[in-house]
Order: sequence, then structure tokens, then C-alpha cells
Amino acid sequence: MRIVILSIIVLALIMSCKKDQVEPEPEPQVTFYTITAGQSGAGFSVTTNTNPNSFNVNYDSLNLYGVGYDSIDINLDGSFDLFFELNVINPDSMHLITGVPNPMPSLMVYSYDSFESILLEDAVPIGMGGYNYYEYADTLASGMVISSGDNWKSLITPGLAMWLEAPAGGSQNNGPWGGGYDGYMAVRFNGKYGWVHIDCTNSNDPLIMGYAIEN
Repeated sequence: MRIVILSIIVLALIMSCKKDQVEPEPEPQVTFYTITAGQSGAGFSVTTNTNPNSFNVNYDSLNLYGVGYDSIDINLDGSFDLFFELNVINPDSMHLITGVPNPMPSLMVYSYDSFESILLEDAVPIGMGGYNYYEYADTLASGMVISSGDNWKSLITPGLAMWLEAPAGGSQNNGPWGGGYDGYMAVRFNGKYGWVHIDCTNSNDPLIMGYAIEN
């Protein structure tokens, strides 16, 4: 009899403890806002360049270093929003270079307003086995998701690289756009999302094919 009573008491204590236990609250589900690269239609301001122009590259007095610029008004408000700077070296004048080229060949994107793009960090060789980490505007294929949860980075000058030649004397394939890539760069401005379609098949002759942003 005592055993039965003791068992009942133990069971009651166990049940009481279970009632006192607080069930953990479920983790809140995070919902990200998304569009896709190349998305257009209702709700977007879209510009398509059917005959895109090459950057107008001007060379220095030695015909060695060249720089070209292009810019776009992505939200069609009458002011340029994104600026692209292309630095190249004339292959016919390479014999004039002494030491490390300055500036290094590169393609940069920047803004004077609060535009952002998705950040990609990558290691670039600088010689003697050393590396520096550089910040790039990441690439997207058509239809890939652009999300509010992505790793966004301000494009305010000096902006982000798209490709650059390694200081160690490598190739301009450093960076996501340097290997002959034709794709999309994500853009965000004041909570509105968009994209820029850039053809970098020829890294020294990038072409801006079109762009769009939410209204």
C-alpha cells in the first residue's frame, strides 16, 4: 500500500513539474522582400538600350593610360544616379610602363546618392604570396532572386569594383565581371529594388544593355 501511495506522489510531482515547464517560443520566421534580375512590367521603370554605346575612352599624352565614363538615370528623374569608370592600358604602349601600373586597369561603379548593390568580397593576389580583399558589385544571372536579405553595400564614391587587374601582375579576371560575364547588377535605392544589365563579355568594352527600378 505504501508503495502505491509513494508511486502516486512521485507521479503527481512529475506531472506538476511538466506543467511548470515553459515551452520555448518558436523562432520568428523572417520574410524577405524579393524581385528577380531582369524583372520588368507593371510597377517598374525600365530602359532598354537596343544599340548600347561603348565607353568613350580618352588616353593620356603618352597614349598609355585611358579612362572612360558612362552614367545612367535609373529612376528616370532627370539626374544621373550610377556612374561607371573604366581604366585601361593601351597594349601598344605597354613598353612605357615602369614598375606597377598606376592606375591599375579596372571597372568601377559608384554613386553620389544612397544607392546600394549586393557586395561580394574576394581575395586578390598582390605578390610574394600575399592577398588583399577587395569589394565588388556581385553578378546575377537573369531570373536570379534579388532579396532584401542580401549583403548590401553603399555605392557612394569610391563605390565598388566590378573587375580589376591584380597588382601582382595577374589578369583582369579578378572580380565577378572580369571573366567575360554578361549579367545583372542588383540595385537598391530608398527601399526600391532594381537591376542593371551589363555585358562585360569584353572586359575592356563594357556595354550597358538596360536597367530598371521599382516605381
